Amino acid sequence: MPDIAKRILIALFASGAIATLIYFALDHWLNLATRPKIRTTLKLLFLLSTLGSAAYQFYSADLDRKQAAEDRHQAAEDRQRAARNDADYRKQISDLKDTIRSNAHDYARLQIDTQEQLQTERLNLAKAQSQADLRAVETELSDWADTFSTNAQERATQFANLKQSIKDAQTEAERVAQENEKQARRKFTAETYAPTYFALHLVQDTVRAYAKKTGEDIKIDPIELPDDFFEREVHGQITFPSLAVWSLTTSVQRGSLLFRVQFTDPNHSATGELFTLINLAQHTIGINYSAKPPVPDPATVRGNHDLSDYETFIKRAYLRVLPIQLLNTVNPTPTADSHH
Repeated sequence: MPDIAKRILIALFASGAIATLIYFALDHWLNLATRPKIRTTLKLLFLLSTLGSAAYQFYSADLDRKQAAEDRHQAAEDRQRAARNDADYRKQISDLKDTIRSNAHDYARLQIDTQEQLQTERLNLAKAQSQADLRAVETELSDWADTFSTNAQERATQFANLKQSIKDAQTEAERVAQENEKQARRKFTAETYAPTYFALHLVQDTVRAYAKKTGEDIKIDPIELPDDFFEREVHGQITFPSLAVWSLTTSVQRGSLLFRVQFTDPNHSATGELFTLINLAQHTIGINYSAKPPVPDPATVRGNHDLSDYETFIKRAYLRVLPIQLLNTVNPTPTADSHH
């Protein structure tokens, strides 16, 4: 709407408002009911004021709608402009990253090329230095070659004699080491022989005495202890008519001699084991025992003792175990109760 129309509407609205005020004031003071012309004129002015007010309100509402539409349009343009700016900013960032990557790649390539060139220069310098050093000693090498070739045969003979001397010394050292080891093994065998022999024959003699009294034909393998316990282990058996078997073995375990007796019954079920361990380092003899059932009580058999009194210690332990294990070799006689 043109500004002139706007001004007219405002003037009408203002004049109508003024006329209305005048109308009420004059009506109060002059009693316009008695003056119809003035009253009619004021009513027309009031009507014009009302029309102007309505037109002005319509215009204001239309102006608000247009302003709102312009605001929305401006907001849309602002959003589009912001989107374009954001896209431009993102593109700038992407371009900057590409530039940085490209520069980094070029820098890395430059570093590699520089390092390669540096290494090449160093290698060339080393080669040149080596060649210079070699030329410097060529005269010395020539003199050394003359001297060496003059006495080559004599030097070769001396070197052969030196090699033979070294070989002979090594052979002698090996022989001495072997002899020392052999002597140590013989010493070990000599010091463990007597207790082992005593334990072995105590088992065999106990069974022989039992066989003599019962008349049973018990087979006892002859066992001969070796001169060197390290060379071989000893194995032997005692076989009873009931097919119960006692196995006797010797072996070297961690620098100690072990004599073991394994007991089985006529059903070939294990009934116990008796271990005798001779420890020269501690100068002791130890006995361990296990049985099924635990008779006699293994705790009364186990123990360690000084090696100097091995006979008493072995006899006391063995004569507690062997009678019980002899009972395990016998097939029990059926009783009257067993037939029921």
